[in-house]
Amino acid sequence: MDHNIPALALGILSAIIALLIALQCLFSTEQLAYQNPINGEYWRWLSGHFIHNNSAHLAMNSAALILLFWLGHRLAQIGQLLFSLLPLSLLSSLILTLGYPQLHWYVGLSDALHGLTVLIAIGLVRSGDQTGSALLIGVLGKVLWEQSHWYNSENVAELIGVRVATEAHLAGVLAAGILLLYRYFIELTMTHKKY
Repeated sequence: MDHNIPALALGILSAIIALLIALQCLFSTEQLAYQNPINGEYWRWLSGHFIHNNSAHLAMNSAALILLFWLGHRLAQIGQLLFSLLPLSLLSSLILTLGYPQLHWYVGLSDALHGLTVLIAIGLVRSGDQTGSALLIGVLGKVLWEQSHWYNSENVAELIGVRVATEAHLAGVLAAGILLLYRYFIELTMTHKKY
């Protein structure tokens, strides 16, 4: 097993974190936050995921991104997985808009990070690394727990300064499911074209 981190993937990770920090420094949360209704400001479907409510929120999501990168860096497609943050964010926004119209405001990368966790877990399982199974069970269990009446996010909400949008975490997992189905059908189509 190769433990060297691909330079391109490390560059992509560094660029994403630099973008998160730059957006936090240059824009207000209100300028970029996801809003529903969107009122013609369609960039918010993407920008809302890359802006955070405060520095603690940004630090938590950046740390999670680094941890996910570390867990998945052995995958040949880690650079592609990091680029998956874009479609995960857009699909998550679509799911939030259609499935949770009462959610009028959202910021943070955590929805896409939950989706990325699923993609990395599936990639690890497919490569024979059983760490992926534990990761997949963990993220699915966490999201299901968050949807229950037993979940209490008061400590995290106090730290990040906003309510934890657990429905966004679910949207991120669902977005990953959509991407995985899309990739499966592409692979299936390519396999049938060979015959």
